[in-house]
Amino acid sequence: MINLNEFFTKNEEEEEEEEEDSSTDSSSFSEEELLDQIQQNVNDLDINQQNQNQQNSQEEQEIELVPKFNLEPSEFQNKWMNSSHNLNFDFELDEELDKESFEEILKENNFQVMASGLIQSTIKIFCYGKDISSNQIGLFQLLITGVNVKLNAKGTNPQFLKLFAEYIATVLTE
Repeated sequence: MINLNEFFTKNEEEEEEEEEDSSTDSSSFSEEELLDQIQQNVNDLDINQQNQNQQNSQEEQEIELVPKFNLEPSEFQNKWMNSSHNLNFDFELDEELDKESFEEILKENNFQVMASGLIQSTIKIFCYGKDISSNQIGLFQLLITGVNVKLNAKGTNPQFLKLFAEYIATVLTE
């Protein structure tokens, strides 16, 4: 990003150098060319600011899931195997819950449970959700042993995976 003060200072220095070199070089900027360059720099600043605002709004965005969003098991598996981004996230619960309680909490918050089971003392749940505003889909594997949760999240957008992971942790620890 160009700082306007630096731009004007730099152009003033260049103009002084050009004045010194004017006897040998007659290619100095005309006033119109300089104004065009300033306008282009202002436009670049506007575009950079818009890009920064979009990035900030994505970072501040909250997840709201589509109710009763449905993926077929083959779609889930295909997306799981071909996801471009992966996020592992560990957190602790305030108290131990059984498998049915986890499933109920997830469903109440519009996560869809694809499969679940109990392997020895570990609850394993595969679930997913789709954000209403972005249409991003998050896929999750939860491994819950006592109060310890290991979350593996997969999707196509790393910023949304982080939001999804934080949301699911919030939902399960409320």
